[in-house]
Amino acid sequence: ELDDFLTHLTIERGLAVNSYDAYQRDLKAYLRHLAKRQVLLLSEASYKDVQAFISSLRRRGLAPSSISRHISSVRMFHRFLISEGLAQSNPTAHIQTP
Repeated sequence: ELDDFLTHLTIERGLAVNSYDAYQRDLKAYLRHLAKRQVLLLSEASYKDVQAFISSLRRRGLAPSSISRHISSVRMFHRFLISEGLAQSNPTAHIQTP
């Protein structure tokens, strides 16, 4: 799903290489986080999973702008999953950015 999303961004939005790399980095970190929480299907990711991911970014000392970028990446990814019929709900719907 991640590769499909990145391909979608490249084709639909003409994503620059730096932006592509940032999305890929952000989303790989998110997917690792979900795996640690034993979330095996992206459609099962919850609001609490996303909140825990954001908390982990804060603990790592990331700047608010970096955390916002991560949230934006994750939000767009979940919207893509819904648009492709791979998920029914968006766990980022009520997430606030720093």
